[in-house]
Amino acid sequence: MKWMNRLEEALLPPMFQAASEVCDRVRHVELDLVNQNVLVVPVERQNSESRRRIEQAIDATGRRILPTVTDWPVWVPPPPQYTFTTHLYTGPRLHRPFGQPEHLFVFDIEMQELLGLREGESTLAEMAREHKYVATFALGGASALARLSMAEWDEAMPANPFEAPAVLDQFAKRFHLLPGLGWSNTDAEERQFISWLAGLEVGTSLFMFDTGSKGNGPRAAANAIRNAAATGQPIGPARIRIVGLVDDRDPAQERVEEDHDTPVGRTRLTVEYIHVPRLLSEDCQVLLGHERNRKLGYILPLRNAAIFRVFDDTGHRISVVASSGASDVFRALMTNAPAAPAVTSEPLTDARERAMVKYIHDYTRRGELNDLQVAFEWGLLIREQYENEYRGTLARYQASLKNYPNRKWDFAKKLVI
Repeated sequence: MKWMNRLEEALLPPMFQAASEVCDRVRHVELDLVNQNVLVVPVERQNSESRRRIEQAIDATGRRILPTVTDWPVWVPPPPQYTFTTHLYTGPRLHRPFGQPEHLFVFDIEMQELLGLREGESTLAEMAREHKYVATFALGGASALARLSMAEWDEAMPANPFEAPAVLDQFAKRFHLLPGLGWSNTDAEERQFISWLAGLEVGTSLFMFDTGSKGNGPRAAANAIRNAAATGQPIGPARIRIVGLVDDRDPAQERVEEDHDTPVGRTRLTVEYIHVPRLLSEDCQVLLGHERNRKLGYILPLRNAAIFRVFDDTGHRISVVASSGASDVFRALMTNAPAAPAVTSEPLTDARERAMVKYIHDYTRRGELNDLQVAFEWGLLIREQYENEYRGTLARYQASLKNYPNRKWDFAKKLVI
């Protein structure tokens, strides 16, 4: 969908700037082709006058960039609520195809590795309940944080749905998502991290976790805390427990327990590690459902078409799932009841798998062609662009289906083959 990327690059930065000039703290601006409008999401709820100023700013900007388009509908919804507090820009909230949507990512998962990762996250959840605050770093920890916080929210959610928004506002203050240390190759993220620590309630406890093969993230966080204490910076929590969820061994993975004096009191810092057979989502943005922009410090929600094949310990397929939302399937694998072992040696045939692949190809192709049609009818594309993109899209999907599988994820090497 390079045509969509070109439209966004031309329209969204100036529209974001225009909206920001008339509204404090705009979270993001995006093109919503499904509803044919420009979606402007602010950090705080806007009154009618503020929404009117935003609509006028977007309309004027759109007419300046594309004079042939005279209608720029704008929707300013209430700010989205999450089960955690994010300390980085989340980017657009619409799930858009990632890269080349005609390609299906193939994931071959061993049941024992899946169960091992689920057990590791279950241990993290138990540890987290002992602390007032829970935090992790993007990008790897975002997926696990969402599952941990959602599990607790299912228990805390009030029976009266009208009470839920206010309760969720308070609930989300317990869980925090921070930008990865060193994202910008500067100390900006570390300074933000230490400033956040200083703002936490004095004398409380903080549970932090991070995912990675070697466990470099937990050690980087611990070093940031040590440096802060050594330079006399305040640290609110009296106890900070950092746990690394890792799938590789490293001599540096030693348990650490030490005390640090700060201007507001003493902080007990511990660092430890939980080993799992395989961190299935590590460095895999398709499974995480987000793409990161290190320089700008935000994460962008993504949706990818994929097929998941789960194998038992004898190498037989026990589950095959095809979906246009890879991260949704992975979340289900991590939370729902696991598939039962196969009764026969090969109950899922290649023909059945191929039928699933064709269905998902057809589904994603129709979605992309529909977006293309809406963009043309809106006036964002001229007829020549529309016809060229339409023919190219059909050709790409036909070639991709013929060459399946063309995008397979290697969990050991953490790359596409």
